[in-house]
Amino acid sequence: MADEKNSREYILQSVDNALRVLDSFNSMEPEMGVSELSRKLGLSKSAIFRIVSTLEARGFLTQNPGNSKYRLGLKLLRLGELVLNQHDLVMAVRPFLKEIVEFCDETAHLVVLEQEKTTFIDKVESARVVKMGSAIGESLPETPQVIA
Repeated sequence: MADEKNSREYILQSVDNALRVLDSFNSMEPEMGVSELSRKLGLSKSAIFRIVSTLEARGFLTQNPGNSKYRLGLKLLRLGELVLNQHDLVMAVRPFLKEIVEFCDETAHLVVLEQEKTTFIDKVESARVVKMGSAIGESLPETPQVIA
């Protein structure tokens, strides 16, 4: 607990708020406006506007000209690809995922547990029409049950 308290005193509120904005987007809410983000995060509209303007200028967000809502920018895709390419676990496990798919004819996922969330970091899809929907980088709030 002492380590957690010490680490919190070094957090920059403005950076934390910007990251909270980015973290707000998900597959159910891929686009949000300033008002929606303000309500969701409990920050003023002016603060949200400054944050999204900065993130947009740096390519982390982009604005939909049709509805003025914001969505995640392509810079995040580039950064995510860098993370996955540098992740030794993905390269080590990929051949086993392929074997699982060949053996079971089911999609195989590689997930990691981090901060009480499971995050999909790789998958090999089966040829089946019906399969579990998932996206690399997507997180689940709870650890899924492992069936052995």
